[in-house]
Amino acid sequence: MKAPTQLTPINPSMAPAKVSKSKQVFSAVLLILSLSSVVATVNNGHAHDLMFVKGHSAAPGNAAIEAVAEEIQLEKRAPSRPLIGQMASIRQRLGTKSPYPHEDRPTGHLRDTPKGYELAQVHVVCRHGTRYPGDDDSGELKELAKKLSNTTVPGFNWIRKWSTDAWYPPLKGDLLAARGDSDLYEIGRRFAKRYESFLDLHPYDANTFEFRSSSKTRSSQSASAFSLGFFKDHFVGEPSRLKKNSRLRAPPAQPVGVYTIPEGQDQEMAVKYSCSVWKEKVDDHPQVLLQAQLYEESFLPALAKSLSTILGADMTADDASLIYKMCGFEVSLYDDVSTWCQLLLQTENGGQRKGNGKDELVLDNFLKFEVLGDLEDYYTYGLGVPFNGFLGCKFGTSLLDSVELALTNDITAEGDGEEFFRGHFKFGHSESIMFISSFLGLYGQNGTALTADMTAEQLAKREFRSSLFAQFASNIAFEVFRAKKSSSSEPVGLIRLLVNEKPVLIPGCNTMLCEWSDFKRIITEAGAGCDFESCCGSPSAALPTNATCLSTSPIFKQ
Repeated sequence: MKAPTQLTPINPSMAPAKVSKSKQVFSAVLLILSLSSVVATVNNGHAHDLMFVKGHSAAPGNAAIEAVAEEIQLEKRAPSRPLIGQMASIRQRLGTKSPYPHEDRPTGHLRDTPKGYELAQVHVVCRHGTRYPGDDDSGELKELAKKLSNTTVPGFNWIRKWSTDAWYPPLKGDLLAARGDSDLYEIGRRFAKRYESFLDLHPYDANTFEFRSSSKTRSSQSASAFSLGFFKDHFVGEPSRLKKNSRLRAPPAQPVGVYTIPEGQDQEMAVKYSCSVWKEKVDDHPQVLLQAQLYEESFLPALAKSLSTILGADMTADDASLIYKMCGFEVSLYDDVSTWCQLLLQTENGGQRKGNGKDELVLDNFLKFEVLGDLEDYYTYGLGVPFNGFLGCKFGTSLLDSVELALTNDITAEGDGEEFFRGHFKFGHSESIMFISSFLGLYGQNGTALTADMTAEQLAKREFRSSLFAQFASNIAFEVFRAKKSSSSEPVGLIRLLVNEKPVLIPGCNTMLCEWSDFKRIITEAGAGCDFESCCGSPSAALPTNATCLSTSPIFKQ
């Protein structure tokens, strides 16, 4: 093994900040006393200044104090001082571990409602917010930090002091982080501002707004956080006969009902667990992963060798991949590029890659890892396998049925017509976003398959970039506008698609506001009304003669 190359770190790295034990315990006691009267449930609302603190329902004691003190320690990290250009570029190159771009989302009221129309219904699908790594990842990171604990490379002393248990406790594996609560709360606040007049007309009740999530707690907790932001200024008060001195008090925020469907039965937000054919013929199938494997072989072994030379340790391809993954969590949870991310910014000769100010040259490793992740996801969840689009069909069916009901219901007659939801809010995972995007035909309109042998220029222009549409808290929304007056016997309406809060053209429509007749045709042709059970049942079972199921084979040429 060569001696470690001398490196000049790009940014001063920060070791975990120390917090005095007495200060931790004192703060913990205050927090526990503040929360002692709150019953912590997944759908319970907390006041704004308390909602991002993990609640403990047990009476204050040593265990509870230590738990809250641990949470305080998790949130206390000395601030990173990254280079601004690099930070912005890295944030957009971390695949599904990228942070949500709150800083440039639209704000303000809905001001472009089409003339002669009114907002009748809203559909929103959200991925859960920023989460902790899985316990397997935390364990592997602990081993990697141990492997590098004796490094003497100048500027990387933070590795010797690194504590995986402090920042990524295994017991928090896959759980929503406080940052994830904030993600969904802030998105909820922006949607509430956009639809303020709509919410004034339609206050919350469980028959008016549907909240649904996958069975994972990070999704149901995200639903709760979103609802706190969405209904913060629209708490529903009801007439009461209670005396003014009643001991009963209203909750500080609007509680909402969130329902889940058991894993294996959820055909919308956790559909991959409900389709046996997909699990057997697509998930982790060698042919599906072939392009990712070919691309990985083109750069990852060389990167592992380079890291071994730089760090003076025997680094593997898996180690390099773990560094990239943990860089994503470092940025998304802590806005910090001064730790694991920094290892991927270095070159074997110990210098910063020069590119005349162009971040793409500095971030070469990030670009490659991003492409690698996209090659895997494009074929596992995207249009690289036609069958993946089929897995959005149950969502498409419920969407179409609900929109049609909203456009045909007589909203001017009291007591007439079938009731319909004014809002559907569903919370799932990155694959939920990808399957629905595939169903809609997004990120594949040019018909060119994503392959490992594409040139750098072709890869830079690819449509499928999970960093931009499937990051933490990513979302898809449909705004349904209904004509105020119409002499037509058919429903008259316009539908607009939003991706991460910004308008996007629905494939197959000529304008941002898609006519109902066109929208219905597009969603129907995409597969609404599908025979899900027939196409997703046992792979060896005979299909009904009238069932049409899409191919599970990758679309690239062999």
